[in-house]
Amino acid sequence: MSHAKRRRVLDIIATDATFERVPHRGADVWMGKCLHCNAAPADPDTE
Repeated sequence: MSHAKRRRVLDIIATDATFERVPHRGADVWMGKCLHCNAAPADPDTE
């Protein structure tokens, strides 16, 4: 992923309250709600 695209994604995450940091396979990842249907994300450890 390019630096500009990574920066854009992080800027979106920083301003969107639907994103939260969750553990996934030993690392912290950002998860947010679906933009189309506003559904909560699935549990990343069950997928």
